[in-house]
Amino acid sequence: MGSEALMDGVDILLDIPIDLYKMVTIYGTITDESTNRPIASVNVKPGYYRFSETDAQGRYRLEKTPGEYTFYTGNQQGYINKTGDGKNCSGPCRKDVPTHTLSGEDRYVRIDYMLRKGGQISGSVLDLDGEAVPYSTIYIFD
Repeated sequence: MGSEALMDGVDILLDIPIDLYKMVTIYGTITDESTNRPIASVNVKPGYYRFSETDAQGRYRLEKTPGEYTFYTGNQQGYINKTGDGKNCSGPCRKDVPTHTLSGEDRYVRIDYMLRKGGQISGSVLDLDGEAVPYSTIYIFD
């Protein structure tokens, strides 16, 4: 390593290795699958940390360092969430299965989502004593 003499015999190292990562910009649009209209206020999350929220035009943008990430949506508007590879999430999206690998060569990566309304409800109808109520019917109105 090179060094340069300074005052009073103090040396400073000049060849300090520093890993500088290029940031990768992930961007896209989230739209309603049936109407093709943009959806505002949907979170796009790359794994457990940080997220970007869509604007009124359904656009989002975030930056990450190169690596493996699980991209997925999170919303409270009644849409079924999806992972970055287009799979529907029944319940919370899995965060432990990477959907994208961002390389140091990538500068921009576009991931668009088309979400559809819906969901799944399951369970049992119980009486006040916790016993199953046979032949129960549940109606859900939008």
